[in-house]
Amino acid sequence: MFNNIEQFKEYCEKFFKSTSPIVDKDEARAGVLGFHPFALLVIALDYIEKLEKQTNSGVKVGVAVFIIKYENNIKKILFGKRKNTTTGEGCWQLPGGRMEKWEDPIDTGIREIKEETTLDIKNLKFIDFTNDIFNEEDEHWIILFYETKDFKGTPKVVEDKCSEWQWFSENNFPTPLFLPTRKIWNKIKDK
Repeated sequence: MFNNIEQFKEYCEKFFKSTSPIVDKDEARAGVLGFHPFALLVIALDYIEKLEKQTNSGVKVGVAVFIIKYENNIKKILFGKRKNTTTGEGCWQLPGGRMEKWEDPIDTGIREIKEETTLDIKNLKFIDFTNDIFNEEDEHWIILFYETKDFKGTPKVVEDKCSEWQWFSENNFPTPLFLPTRKIWNKIKDK
């Protein structure tokens, strides 16, 4: 009957509007209505909302990759400019993304770089991690950082969360840098 939770929610809201003069959502939650269909829908929606909050809460793990190339003996690193994001709009970041359940971090890096830039990368070397808290967005991220010089292709914008990809030398990084990128660079630049 429903293809996804959103369709179910829409159906419930229409049902609530048609019955709201008759019964109250708070009465349904309190059990006053017993097993009335309205009460069951309210309880189901409350449960779905609780599950969505649990799914979206907690620490998220991401992977970002320093993709390095040498041009006229100058070390350059690939950066993308963030757009259409709730966090870090207009900031420059390393390519990468969220690790999926059961996924190996190296596989995440390879997959995300391919999805975001079309580059094929391999031989990733772990560098370090950052622990990033975005209070306004109520998000907590652990970002694992890798590096590689082993890639094929030319970076292209293929997703709408990045407006451009550019190569920058270590002495001339773009600004502003996205928080995790800025933190990792400050942590490793003198090593």
